[in-house]
Amino acid sequence: KQWYQRRVRGSRAMEGRERCTVQDSLEGIAEIAGERLGVKLEKEEEDCWVIVDQGRSVGSVYCDLYTRPNKTPGARTYTIQSDGQHSIALIHCNFSPYSALIPLL
Repeated sequence: KQWYQRRVRGSRAMEGRERCTVQDSLEGIAEIAGERLGVKLEKEEEDCWVIVDQGRSVGSVYCDLYTRPNKTPGARTYTIQSDGQHSIALIHCNFSPYSALIPLL
Protein backbone atom coordinates (compact mmCIF):
# COMPACT_ATOMS: atom_id res chain seq x y z
CA LYS A 1 0.00 0.00 0.00
CA GLN A 2 2.76 2.47 0.91
CA TRP A 3 4.53 1.81 -2.39
CA TYR A 4 1.39 2.84 -4.30
CA GLN A 5 0.85 5.88 -2.09
CA ARG A 6 4.39 7.08 -2.83
CA ARG A 7 3.91 6.39 -6.55
CA VAL A 8 0.65 8.34 -6.74
CA ARG A 9 2.06 11.24 -4.72
CA GLY A 10 5.05 11.36 -7.05
CA SER A 11 3.08 10.89 -10.28
CA ARG A 12 2.51 13.52 -12.95
CA ALA A 13 -1.19 13.53 -11.99
CA MET A 14 -0.28 15.10 -8.62
CA GLU A 15 2.24 17.71 -9.78
CA GLY A 16 1.59 20.99 -7.98
CA ARG A 17 -1.44 19.63 -6.10
CA GLU A 18 -1.99 18.99 -2.44
CA ARG A 19 -5.28 17.09 -2.70
CA CYS A 20 -6.01 14.10 -4.86
CA THR A 21 -9.31 14.15 -6.77
CA VAL A 22 -10.96 11.11 -8.32
CA GLN A 23 -9.71 12.29 -11.71
CA ASP A 24 -6.16 12.56 -10.32
CA SER A 25 -6.49 8.98 -9.04
CA LEU A 26 -7.64 7.70 -12.44
CA GLU A 27 -4.73 9.44 -14.17
CA GLY A 28 -2.33 7.96 -11.61
CA ILE A 29 -3.78 4.49 -12.20
CA ALA A 30 -3.31 4.97 -15.96
CA GLU A 31 0.31 5.97 -15.39
CA ILE A 32 1.00 2.98 -13.13
CA ALA A 33 -0.75 0.59 -15.57
CA GLY A 34 1.57 1.79 -18.28
CA GLU A 35 4.67 1.30 -16.17
CA ARG A 36 3.72 -2.00 -14.52
CA LEU A 37 1.59 -3.72 -17.19
CA GLY A 38 2.95 -2.19 -20.38
CA VAL A 39 -0.48 -1.04 -21.56
CA LYS A 40 -1.81 2.43 -22.17
CA LEU A 41 -5.08 3.71 -20.72
CA GLU A 42 -6.48 6.44 -22.94
CA LYS A 43 -9.44 8.52 -21.89
CA GLU A 44 -12.13 8.14 -24.54
CA GLU A 45 -15.05 9.87 -22.82
CA GLU A 46 -15.73 11.37 -19.40
CA ASP A 47 -16.29 7.96 -17.78
CA CYS A 48 -14.65 5.60 -20.26
CA TRP A 49 -11.03 4.56 -20.71
CA VAL A 50 -9.68 2.41 -23.56
CA ILE A 51 -6.90 -0.10 -22.90
CA VAL A 52 -4.31 -0.06 -25.69
CA ASP A 53 -1.65 -2.74 -26.04
CA GLN A 54 0.97 -2.37 -28.79
CA GLY A 55 -1.21 0.18 -30.61
CA ARG A 56 -4.32 -2.03 -30.59
CA SER A 57 -7.47 -1.51 -28.51
CA VAL A 58 -7.87 -4.59 -26.31
CA GLY A 59 -10.47 -3.40 -23.83
CA SER A 60 -12.59 -0.67 -22.29
CA VAL A 61 -13.15 0.32 -18.68
CA TYR A 62 -16.31 2.23 -17.79
CA CYS A 63 -16.29 4.08 -14.47
CA ASP A 64 -19.60 4.58 -12.67
CA LEU A 65 -18.03 6.42 -9.75
CA TYR A 66 -20.56 8.68 -8.04
CA THR A 67 -23.55 8.01 -5.88
CA ARG A 68 -27.05 8.74 -7.17
CA PRO A 69 -30.60 7.89 -6.05
CA ASN A 70 -31.51 4.18 -6.33
CA LYS A 71 -27.95 3.13 -7.22
CA THR A 72 -26.78 -0.13 -5.65
CA PRO A 73 -24.61 0.69 -2.61
CA GLY A 74 -21.00 -0.38 -2.26
CA ALA A 75 -18.11 -0.76 -4.67
CA ARG A 76 -17.43 -3.59 -7.09
CA THR A 77 -16.11 -4.43 -10.53
CA TYR A 78 -17.95 -6.29 -13.26
CA THR A 79 -16.67 -7.99 -16.38
CA ILE A 80 -19.31 -7.27 -18.99
CA GLN A 81 -17.58 -8.95 -21.92
CA SER A 82 -14.40 -10.96 -22.26
CA ASP A 83 -14.12 -12.70 -25.61
CA GLY A 84 -10.33 -12.74 -25.92
CA GLN A 85 -10.36 -9.90 -28.46
CA HIS A 86 -11.85 -6.94 -26.60
CA SER A 87 -12.78 -6.98 -22.91
CA ILE A 88 -15.21 -4.58 -21.28
CA ALA A 89 -15.21 -3.92 -17.54
CA LEU A 90 -17.24 -1.68 -15.23
CA ILE A 91 -15.92 -0.09 -12.04
CA HIS A 92 -18.86 0.68 -9.75
CA CYS A 93 -18.28 3.00 -6.76
CA ASN A 94 -20.30 5.41 -4.66
CA PHE A 95 -18.04 8.41 -4.16
CA SER A 96 -19.65 11.65 -3.08
CA PRO A 97 -19.34 14.33 -5.75
CA TYR A 98 -16.49 16.71 -4.92
CA SER A 99 -17.36 20.17 -3.67
CA ALA A 100 -14.86 22.77 -2.51
CA LEU A 101 -17.46 23.87 0.04
CA ILE A 102 -18.04 20.47 1.63
CA PRO A 103 -15.08 18.63 3.21
CA LEU A 104 -14.83 14.95 2.24
CA LEU A 105 -13.84 13.86 5.76
